[in-house]
Amino acid sequence: MQHLITAMLIILSLTACDKLKMKKGDFVVKGLGVNFAPYDAGSGKAGDFIFNAMEDKLFLEFGASVMSPQGPKELPTFEYRLDPNASVMAIADGKVNRFVHQPETDDYEIGVISTLDPAFSVVYDHVKNPTIGMGDTLVSGQVLGKPGNWGPTLGRFEIMINNDSTGRSYCPFVHFDPALKADYQAKVSTLMQDWENFKGNNAIYNEAAQVLPGCRYESMVNK
Repeated sequence: MQHLITAMLIILSLTACDKLKMKKGDFVVKGLGVNFAPYDAGSGKAGDFIFNAMEDKLFLEFGASVMSPQGPKELPTFEYRLDPNASVMAIADGKVNRFVHQPETDDYEIGVISTLDPAFSVVYDHVKNPTIGMGDTLVSGQVLGKPGNWGPTLGRFEIMINNDSTGRSYCPFVHFDPALKADYQAKVSTLMQDWENFKGNNAIYNEAAQVLPGCRYESMVNK
């Protein structure tokens, strides 16, 4: 009986912590912008992700190290390689305050300021055929358009969460809806494991170094 009471107190404490985190700012994330699902060998897909063995990763995690024209850098985003016909979606409620065509990639960067806490904004990068425009009010789950171009068979899409008051970018799970967080964390973990199994390499993602699924850090300085 004592063990049961202790377990219940721990659950209540964790729930309270999640609620307190949300109270720091009303900004809340309710999705990850694309559909996740376990890998299906018949279709060659895992939700919106097409498993292409030529790729190193289909999901580039928050804090992933990549090479840029300026040298090595760590990504302050979740970056995806997707079915080009997938629909990409808003992850939080807000109002579009940036809508810029990028000629070099022939897609759009869309900035959305939170309607709940204006210190927070979400940047959606590499959106094609946008279904929304400057000044539009969005709700979580609303379709934004299609992924931008990434090679002949895949699309590309990125999400980034910024807070101007702290000057930092955040792992999506830091501000995720507590009622949805465990489910989405499991989706990310499953995708990483399925990809490693598909590639026959269990060292593609260093899950032990992740503070949250898909995140090497809780936040990074916004550069």
